Amino acid sequence: MATTPAPTGATDASMSALAAAISQAMQGGAGQQGAIPGLGVSKSEQGTYKVFLGHGGATSGSTYSEQVPGAAGPNRQPIISDYDSAMADIYKWTPDKLKSWEQHLLTAGLIKPGQYDFSDLVSAWQNSVDQAAKFHTLGGKNVTPEQVVDMNAGLLGTKPSGPTTQTQTASSVNEVDPGSARDALDNAFRQLLGRDPSNNEREQFATRMLKASKANPSVTTSKRTTTTGKDGLSSTTTSSTDTKGGFTANDVLRAAQDTAKSLPEYGAHEAATTAYNWLQQAIASP
Repeated sequence: MATTPAPTGATDASMSALAAAISQAMQGGAGQQGAIPGLGVSKSEQGTYKVFLGHGGATSGSTYSEQVPGAAGPNRQPIISDYDSAMADIYKWTPDKLKSWEQHLLTAGLIKPGQYDFSDLVSAWQNSVDQAAKFHTLGGKNVTPEQVVDMNAGLLGTKPSGPTTQTQTASSVNEVDPGSARDALDNAFRQLLGRDPSNNEREQFATRMLKASKANPSVTTSKRTTTTGKDGLSSTTTSSTDTKGGFTANDVLRAAQDTAKSLPEYGAHEAATTAYNWLQQAIASP
């Protein structure tokens, strides 16, 4: 890849003005057949584009992936690539370089964690190279593909300023299960009356408990909070569950006991049980 003289560096104002001009041009009518839409540049002309890729050491016979952009020293040179080489350069990258590009896109908010694959990284690179080439060749501005990403993030307003937090909340209404209501009444009758409830008593109690739970439902809320770090990759998740109000299982147990105690036979059964316990104690005494 040959080294060519680099145009002057871009100022923020000039870059913004040129970006607006290019954007406006690309929204215009289609050009001639085989041309770049809105710019009237043929594909053969596009092949003459040059791309500014930053600064590094000696560039003769080298590619961007072998450079150290921004390296200091007397041999610090602008890295100017031809269009096709720059477009294909991502396929030559080391894993570390690819990870750096992935991180750049995540930080800019142009891709979302867990919602992209390698083809998205390639597409983002080639789109950025294309825009950088237009800045350099058409506008005479040294703008790298990475700077194009930063510009897009700023224009879209998607670049995160810090950690982000997402909270998901789900609520469910807990009604009394008729079977559980019947079981509660069975236990209360056996304990307090010494017998099982009749089928009619069971069904009446279950119906009454279901109506009570619907009138005052128990609402359980599950909250899951995920906080994503500045890098767009690291995250922490916390979960919590909270139950408020409602007709609970304890309410059903109390209602079952109250139902048993409300029957006339409860007093007689309690008296008989007390007398029996007294007799057992008397027999056991020396």
